[in-house]
Amino acid sequence: MPLLQGEQHPHHKLTAEEVLTIRASYIPGLITLADLARCYGVSKQTVSVILSGRSWRWLTEGTSEP
Repeated sequence: MPLLQGEQHPHHKLTAEEVLTIRASYIPGLITLADLARCYGVSKQTVSVILSGRSWRWLTEGTSEP
């Protein structure tokens, strides 16, 4: 059985477009993880793993497929 990732996973909360926007929007010292988490309805930990590349790692600019 294949591992479902990103928008294919039945419990996903974010779209690929939102993940790319989170990555582009984060400015240390100006925009916090908490700000982004509140904006997208996810936890600070979720934003942290997205920014560190531990989650949605296959996603790069212009790519929305795992």
